Amino acid sequence: MSKKRAGLPSIDAQKKKLRSSSQGSIETLSCKPCAKTFDSKEQWNAHVQDWHSISGVVTLKHGNDKLKYEFQRDANGSFKCEICSKEWPTKSGFLKHLKVVSPACEFKILESRLHLDSSSSESSPEPESQEWRSFDDAILHASGKETEGESERVRTLIYAKKLEQFPVGFSVEGQERNALVIRAVYDALPEKPFLALVNKSAGTGQLLEAQPCLTCHPLSVPPIADLIEKTPFAKILGKRRYEELSKERIDDLNLNWTRYPEAPQVAGHMLAGAILYNTESGKGILLNEVEVYGRRRMEDCHREQSGFVKDVPKGTSIPSTVGKDHYKNVHPATVQGKDCGHRLVIGTTTCNILVTSCVRLGKSDKAPVSVGADTLNFEIHESQVQHIRIFLDSEQAETASTMVGKSVSEITKNKGIESLRQLKTKFSELDTYDLSRFSGPLTATIQCLPYTVFTFTDYGNGTGAAYGAGRLFYTIGKAVILHGDEARLSRKEVTRDLEMCRGSKEFLAPFEKIALLFREEQEIAIIGNEALSAGLKDLAELLSRKVADANTKEIKQQIQALFGLVIIKE
Repeated sequence: MSKKRAGLPSIDAQKKKLRSSSQGSIETLSCKPCAKTFDSKEQWNAHVQDWHSISGVVTLKHGNDKLKYEFQRDANGSFKCEICSKEWPTKSGFLKHLKVVSPACEFKILESRLHLDSSSSESSPEPESQEWRSFDDAILHASGKETEGESERVRTLIYAKKLEQFPVGFSVEGQERNALVIRAVYDALPEKPFLALVNKSAGTGQLLEAQPCLTCHPLSVPPIADLIEKTPFAKILGKRRYEELSKERIDDLNLNWTRYPEAPQVAGHMLAGAILYNTESGKGILLNEVEVYGRRRMEDCHREQSGFVKDVPKGTSIPSTVGKDHYKNVHPATVQGKDCGHRLVIGTTTCNILVTSCVRLGKSDKAPVSVGADTLNFEIHESQVQHIRIFLDSEQAETASTMVGKSVSEITKNKGIESLRQLKTKFSELDTYDLSRFSGPLTATIQCLPYTVFTFTDYGNGTGAAYGAGRLFYTIGKAVILHGDEARLSRKEVTRDLEMCRGSKEFLAPFEKIALLFREEQEIAIIGNEALSAGLKDLAELLSRKVADANTKEIKQQIQALFGLVIIKE
C-alpha cells in the first residue's frame, strides 16, 4: 500500500537562456555519456530524456480501463517490453511500440496490472487503516534526518524543496517506509492511498557515470546555505536568493568595453550584494559596495597598474591563463595598493571590481564590517584563489543581465553624485566622473553609503574647512555629470568655499592655489584643466583623511546597526 504526500506548494523551474555571441555563434552543449553535441539546451534536454533517462511513465488505455504504467531500463540499459521481450535504447521507441506498433502488448500489460490490483485488494488491508507521516516528517524519514538537530532538519527540507523532491510512503508489514521521487512521478500518483507492488531495484551500476561539469550544470542549492544559517543576521540574508556564478553571468562580467559601453554598469550591478565564500577556510563576506575600473588607459585613466617593482611582478587581479582560478576569466584577489593598503578586488579580462564596503559572514577576530578601499576582514592569498566561490544576489544578477544592449544614459538616468568613485587624482579626465559605484540591495540607502570627497558634505554640521572642500568637490562633480566635457567652475564658487578654510592653513593653501587660476576669467574649464586638477589633488589628499574618519565613525556604525551587530568603537 502506498500514499502520495500532499502539502508542498508547486515550484516554478528556473529557465536559463542561451545567448548568441556578437558573431552569431551559439553555445554548444555536449552529452557526457555519448559525446554528442547540441546547439541548444532544448535539444540537449530532449536527447538526455530520450536516450539516458532511467524511467518513464505512460497512461495505458483500453475501453474504459486506464492505468498509469511506470517502466524502467533493465540491466543492459534498454527498455524491455514485458510481453514480447523486445528491447529499445530510447524511451520514444518503447512508447511507439506500445501505442502504435503493438497495441496488443499495451492491452496485455494493462490487463495484468488490473488483475493484480483486484486480486491484491482481496487479501490486503484497507488503505485507510494505515497511519501516514506528515509531508515534512516523510521527507526527514526518507533522508535519514529524523533524529538530527533542528537546523539540520530545516536544511534538509529546504534542499528537498529546491531540488523538487517529493515524499511517498510505502506500507511494509504495517510499517511505513518513505522515499523521495521527482515531480513527474509524484504528479502521476493518485491523491488517495492505493494498492501497489513495490520493487527493490538491484544495484547494477550507474547509467550516467561521468560527473557533470559544475560550471555548465551548477547545483540547484548553493553550499552557502550553511554559512548563511550560522551568521548573526541569517534572517536578513534568508530573505534574499543567491546563485553561483555561471558561465552566462561570467560572459556578462567580461563584456568588451569598446563594443558594450554599458559593460561597467552590468559588472557593478552584477557583483553588488554578492557573497564571496572560501570553501577551504569556511569564511565569507557580503559585498555591500563596489567600484568598477577598466583595464585600458583609453577606457579608464584609473585602471589597475601592472608591471614590475625591482624585477618582481606587481600583484594583479587579471585572471590567470593557466587554470589557477575556480572560474575562467574571473580572478578574486587581495592586491596591494600604492599606499600599501589591502584592496579586495574581483578581476575579469575587461575590468576589475574594487570592494569598498563589506560585512564578514561567520566568526573571526577581525571587525565584522569594513568600509573604505582597504579590506582587512577577508584576504585572498594566491594559494587560496581556487577555493573562492562567488554567489550572486539573483535579483541583482537578473537586473544586470537586462542592461546588456541598453544605452548608458538610460541605465544611469537616475544616478547622481553618490555614484562617483572615491578618487584623489586626475580630476581633469572625463572618466574620473563615470557613475561606476554600486550598492547591494541591503545597503542601498544614504545612511549606509560610504562617503567620498564628492559626498562629504552629507557628514557633520555643515561648517569648517573640510566641509568647504567637500562642497567644492560636490560642485565640480555635479557640473561634470550634467554638462560633461563642457562643465565649468566659477570664481564665485571657489571664493565661497575658500572662506570656510580661513581657519585651516593646510586646507587654505590648495584653495588659494586654485583661486589664482582665475585671472581675468570668471569661469574656467574643468575637463582638460591640468592646473586645476593639480590643486584638487592636493585638496583631495587632505579631505580623504576626513572621509576615512567619517566612514569609521558613522557609516560603519550604521551598517553594524542594520545587521544587528554589536557596535565596536575604534
